[in-house]
Amino acid sequence: MVRAPRPVISTPKLAFVLLLLLSLAGSAQAQTPAVRDEAPAIQVAAATQLAGDQPASAQAKPQPVDPGKDPARVVYEPPRRGSPRAKVGGGLRSAPAPAVPLALAPSHLAETVSARPSLFFYLDGAAPEDATLVFTLIDDVHIDPLAEVQITSPLRAGIQRIDLDRLDISLAPDVEYEWSVSLVANPRSRSQDRISTGYIRRVGVPADLSRDTASMQTYAARGYWYDALESISDAIDAAPADQRLRSQRNALLRQGDLEPALE
Repeated sequence: MVRAPRPVISTPKLAFVLLLLLSLAGSAQAQTPAVRDEAPAIQVAAATQLAGDQPASAQAKPQPVDPGKDPARVVYEPPRRGSPRAKVGGGLRSAPAPAVPLALAPSHLAETVSARPSLFFYLDGAAPEDATLVFTLIDDVHIDPLAEVQITSPLRAGIQRIDLDRLDISLAPDVEYEWSVSLVANPRSRSQDRISTGYIRRVGVPADLSRDTASMQTYAARGYWYDALESISDAIDAAPADQRLRSQRNALLRQGDLEPALE
């Protein structure tokens, strides 16, 4: 049996075939990383789109801070009823006097839930021993003052308290009062008095508000200026070295435009 001769591949053809195979293999390796790099990019884009398609209710939103519950924030909301009043702010009526009182009250009719709240005023200098301080309370019905009481002159400058409970003075509900503090340097010439006024109205206590647990922030947020100021001042009297409490009172005073009294 005669076998057919095997085909013989010449050396040039063999070299050409090897080069072709190497070229095809290199091309395949060059394309593979590009395909692998595209997949993660597509996945990231899809995830971003899904996050954007979520309803607004499902996305996290910052919750508003209740100023009555945040111990570090003080926000005073003035009562909506009532109108601004012409406030006499420690002005001199005539001749010079040694000190100037400033009623710590905003220019509008401010409110309290207490029948006998504490009122506060500020002195920018020490009152002399021969001077007197007179507290006056009037309402919008009577001509004569309801009370005109000489109070003990403070020995130094700063924030001072008038305790209506100690003076046995009660405020009637829903009555508008004007109160004032006068520094009388010369009783024979009252034109030299320095006087500052504030306005107050007592309102009913809301059912959900307890005076035993309410904080200064709660009073301020509800528009009870006098209760807020009394609450923070009581706390300062109990802890005079606590600068955080003084900062909170300063924040309240700023909102009443009472910067001269800042400590």
